[in-house]
Amino acid sequence: MPDTLNIEASLISHLKNVVYKEWVFLLWGSIFSFFLASILVTGFPEGLSLNFNYPFTYAGDGLLFLGNIQGVVEGGLLSTPRSGYPFHVPFLDFPGSDMGIRFIYKLLSLFSKDSFVVLNMFFLLSFVLIFLFSYFFARVIGLNVFFAFSLSLLFNFVPFHFLRLDHLPYTWYFIVPVYFYVGLRVFLFSRKKYLNVPLLDLFILHLVCFFSSSFIVYNAVFGTIIVASSGILGSLRNKKFINVLLSFTLITSISLGVLANIAPHIMYRYEFGPNPEVAVRTPAQSETYSLKMVQLLLPRVGHRLSELAEVADKYLTGFPLINENVMSSLGIIGGVGFLLLYVLIFFSLAGNALDYRLQFVAGNLLVLFLFGTIGGLGTVFALLISPLIRAWNRISIFISYGALLIFFLTLQLMFSKANWLHSHQKNKFFGILSIFFLFIGLYDQTVPANKALNDANRLVFDNDRNFIRRIEDSLPRGSAIYQLPYMPFPEPPFLLHHLGHYDLLKGFLHSKELRWSFGGTKAREGDLFFRALSQESLEKQVEVIKSLGFAGIYVDRSGYSDNGLEIVAQLSGVLGKSPALVQDGGNLVIFSLPEPPAIAPDYNKMTPREIMSIAGFFADEYGVRYEASLSEGIDFSRKGLPFFVRSVSGLSGFEPWGRWSDADVGSSVRVDFFDPLPEHFTLELEATVLGPNVGKELLLKIGAQELAIPVLEARFTATLEVHLADRDSRTIEFIPPAPVSPKQLDMNNNDTRKLGVGFIRMRLLVQDS
Repeated sequence: MPDTLNIEASLISHLKNVVYKEWVFLLWGSIFSFFLASILVTGFPEGLSLNFNYPFTYAGDGLLFLGNIQGVVEGGLLSTPRSGYPFHVPFLDFPGSDMGIRFIYKLLSLFSKDSFVVLNMFFLLSFVLIFLFSYFFARVIGLNVFFAFSLSLLFNFVPFHFLRLDHLPYTWYFIVPVYFYVGLRVFLFSRKKYLNVPLLDLFILHLVCFFSSSFIVYNAVFGTIIVASSGILGSLRNKKFINVLLSFTLITSISLGVLANIAPHIMYRYEFGPNPEVAVRTPAQSETYSLKMVQLLLPRVGHRLSELAEVADKYLTGFPLINENVMSSLGIIGGVGFLLLYVLIFFSLAGNALDYRLQFVAGNLLVLFLFGTIGGLGTVFALLISPLIRAWNRISIFISYGALLIFFLTLQLMFSKANWLHSHQKNKFFGILSIFFLFIGLYDQTVPANKALNDANRLVFDNDRNFIRRIEDSLPRGSAIYQLPYMPFPEPPFLLHHLGHYDLLKGFLHSKELRWSFGGTKAREGDLFFRALSQESLEKQVEVIKSLGFAGIYVDRSGYSDNGLEIVAQLSGVLGKSPALVQDGGNLVIFSLPEPPAIAPDYNKMTPREIMSIAGFFADEYGVRYEASLSEGIDFSRKGLPFFVRSVSGLSGFEPWGRWSDADVGSSVRVDFFDPLPEHFTLELEATVLGPNVGKELLLKIGAQELAIPVLEARFTATLEVHLADRDSRTIEFIPPAPVSPKQLDMNNNDTRKLGVGFIRMRLLVQDS
């Protein structure tokens, strides 16, 4: 068994050498990782039995990813015909590069249709893959087999792996060694090798980069950083530009992979427009969600040793900018490796030559830290490129691998040169050292299973599952359930008392055929409909959902300050009966509606507008729509818009008398209609203007025509005869003559809006041909 491999060999040669010659290490490392992970989550001896009756996570964001899995199991993304009913808005407003993750969900669903089982299998299999890929690269870079074995296990059991359980896809960070492998190939590349390298090897390397982008966009960005910095380091080392050129082509492959992943999002956005509420990120958040060096070096939260746990807790509770970056701890071995980075830098500055492998790892580790730290290059990225990558603390898992590589590479290089250690003793000595550091690292990085917490979560899980199954048994097959209270999805901007962000997904998760109102993407038609409906009286809500064929009302009382006492009493009064089912010792209540349909209507082929027509209730981003004819017109002093108006743009916020035009949000006020405008009509406009707009003309564009209304007074009513040549005109556009802010007019120093015309009412009086 060789101690090192030929680093410059092809990927295929590396695979053959490692797999064929060291399969025993791969096998036992995988088995050990799998079962130790199970024990650390569920406890001993339960972890050995692999009892998947309960999910490893059942709260917080874990419910969101359970919902994602359930959607994939049932054939969709997240919004299946059973969630967000009856609008079925696909979960495509997040530009996620995670087709690989969803593909794995789908593969695992071949073994179980239970999302809870799939989650557990997915999590445990991540330990197998991470060990295999980590061991593979550690051997490629030349680590002794024992050091490679220990490094891979320590990387597998970093605190990040368990603390990220609620963010399930991030636990599949096997892609980290892949990017280090690609970076190493770029770093070692030269023009001479370029002329002799098999094209197949380059093609495979590009394929690896393309498909690697399917495992979370964050990882793709962090991997791009490694490939780019490796190209620069390699070119500086070789004094040739070829390394940068190769890195550029590989980054192009990663970018194309990301583009392929987000193509459905791009097409959805093109067809339905941007979503103003989902995935809203600001550059400033890149500061908040970055990491600090001290967080890499501190003990993990909840450390086995109480003294170290207190240190971590003291920092957690007493220092600013604390959030998910608490998951960045490297552990004692990784921490020492990270500090060795700076020792190596000083060593190099003193004129000493570094081993080329340490040059590669140390250079990349420094760049990764500069991107991840608060006020670092990640902030520059957010300012100049995109704020969508905001949680730069997640780069800590890449830093962790680099720190472990530095630790074990330094250790190996140091002892390999020791004269007192004979060559035939080195392997045994490395084996003893690796066991020593593995024991210390695993003890430091992991915590035993919290059986009391597991038991409490299982009680909640059982209670929810049993109650929702009782609901499903009590209602007609495939019934639809209206859920209260209203909660936006995903990433709600507020908390409702004790109701978790995704607790309303539990009905969807535990049922097989029931359909649920929660789960439609916020700011899309279905969400806006339920958002507005929730503001109506309970009598109106019941009337609307009965029209749509809902069979029951599900109330989670934890979303109310009085634990739902008032809402349950009001519903009982409106429906004239008590709840059909009440959860024992829980917060869930179900009311059945009179005369439910045998099965919930199928609205799959209907537009949101058609669905709302059936409901007799229209609502969108403009609020609740009201009934009015063209001759009754638009009342701008009333919230919402009439049915015949598609959209209005260029206006400031609603005021009791009407709405101002605002040049800050649009150079004109545009009113779009669903149907073509009448061929002949009289436009009647009641409006007011601000300051310098008096005495000028208000311009109008209707189809191909341009008209003008003289503004002689601050408040006026204008009547204009319109004869359209274009029979498909659907837009009326007003261009204010002189927008000005109240601050400029010394009317209100706090009001900087560029106001022009205040719209009060507009009517279209139709004439006979």
